[in-house]
Amino acid sequence: MSNMRWMVRLLAPFRVTYGLVLVLMLVETAAGLAGTGIQKLIIDDVFTAGEYGRLPYILILFILAALLDSALFTIVKTMLLRLKAKVRQKLIADFMNRMHVTPIAAYRSVPKTHRLQLLTQDVETVSATFGQRFPEGIQTLVKTVALLTIVGLASPSALLIVLAISPIYILLGKSFAAKLKMASKAKSEHRADIMGRLEEGLTHTREILAFHRQDREYQELNNRYQRYMDKSKEEGVITNKHAVYAGAIKWGFNLIVLAFLGYQVLNQAVTIGTFVVVYQFAAQLIDSISGSYHFLIGISSSFASVERYREGAGSESIRAGTIRFEEPIRSIRFDAVQFGYGELLTPALHNLNLDIPVGKKIAFVGESGSGKSTIAQLLVRLIEPAGGTITVNGIPLETVRRDDWASKVSLVFQETYMYPDTIRFNLAFGQKVTDDDIREACAAAQFSETAETLPDGYDTWIGERGAALSGGQKQRIAIARALLADPELLIMDESTSALDGETERLVLRSIEERRNGRTTIFIAHRLSTIARADLIYVVERGTVTEQGTYAELIERSPVFGRLVQAMRPDAS
Repeated sequence: MSNMRWMVRLLAPFRVTYGLVLVLMLVETAAGLAGTGIQKLIIDDVFTAGEYGRLPYILILFILAALLDSALFTIVKTMLLRLKAKVRQKLIADFMNRMHVTPIAAYRSVPKTHRLQLLTQDVETVSATFGQRFPEGIQTLVKTVALLTIVGLASPSALLIVLAISPIYILLGKSFAAKLKMASKAKSEHRADIMGRLEEGLTHTREILAFHRQDREYQELNNRYQRYMDKSKEEGVITNKHAVYAGAIKWGFNLIVLAFLGYQVLNQAVTIGTFVVVYQFAAQLIDSISGSYHFLIGISSSFASVERYREGAGSESIRAGTIRFEEPIRSIRFDAVQFGYGELLTPALHNLNLDIPVGKKIAFVGESGSGKSTIAQLLVRLIEPAGGTITVNGIPLETVRRDDWASKVSLVFQETYMYPDTIRFNLAFGQKVTDDDIREACAAAQFSETAETLPDGYDTWIGERGAALSGGQKQRIAIARALLADPELLIMDESTSALDGETERLVLRSIEERRNGRTTIFIAHRLSTIARADLIYVVERGTVTEQGTYAELIERSPVFGRLVQAMRPDAS
């Protein structure tokens, strides 16, 4: 899809507002030109001709044109700012919606600061271009055509002067625009570098303090800031030079037009009213021609931001699916499933075949990197199989609507993200839950006593990424959050690794009681986590090699025996 077609689709929801703004802009332009043109009537028809009886009527027209111009200027500016804000909101919403269907591997391959740059600078550029500058550019083009016609009819010689000087004015702007673009781009890159370093510094404050690297961080940030300041100064120098040269040319042009029209007045070739009006129109015309040129050039350069945005938001996505899935989960099957995180890496899963029994406690065990977490991510559709099929109730999972499937599954990670908000907010996570629901879920996750001893209880602020909590407390909040969601399929991926043995035992027993008859999958390296599972799968090098109960596998599987031995607390 071309950039222009993409722009049309972007602005389609706002076409009525856009059309109204353009109409009002045309009326505003006409009112502004009329206000200037009426001055000729006042000078020639009233003062020069002595028809003072017409003065009140002409003044009324002049006042009406001025009021209409001022009112429409305010209204149009307000509408443009609102339109720009709506376009920006849509760009951000579309981008975030796209991120929510991006495979996790593709998401992790792009630095976070790059996406933040897209969501701030590029989104701002695109929204300003198409929500504000594009309508203003159309207004400038229309005004240019109107002024060319008016000046040409009133004084063809003055028009020739304008057309002769305009290329010099435009070439000057073009020359400085190239330099300014390079300086602005470099400044933007250094600004992104500073923001990235600040984000890293804030995120890793604990490590910086632990390793006493404050001075190094300060020096690194200071170096980046100095480079940013150097480019900012360079940009300022270029801008000021352009203003000086452009101002000199503009005033030189004004003097030439003024002298030429004054000469014509002395020779009675034009009236004094025409002299005053054409002089003003000619000054407006050179600005309008320059503005039209820079608008057309600016639109082209703005498409660089459009392309960056489209590339960032147009990465591969997980299929949304079209089949409704509101029935209970009765079967989950992997048929020859393949998956790899990169072409040069060993596939995480290859030719994986298994049936996951519904309503049971399932455990996946294996060495690190064997593919256990990959299976979990496939089940919640964070990633898609590279080959083979996952079916639920005999339906290919990729064809099921993502919203329907997401409402039936939850995955609790080992590393839990916490929002900088209250415990209650992080527990509810957008769900409508009562205080009793929260207390019951926290009691099951062995967190209620901890929460209730805090000064503000569940309304305690936990800081950035849950900095006020320990790793075990964050894991228990994540478990309680999953229990509040009460999914049909719950996957626990090393989600009790930060708990002590006794707390983990109590949490697992509570989960077992609350989820009796529901499917729960455990991925763990602890013996206590898998010992009570109804069925255990042994995963080796991306495929399931053995399955059975704990007793069955201990008896017949040397591989499982080695894994169990490694899980024992006294293993060396």
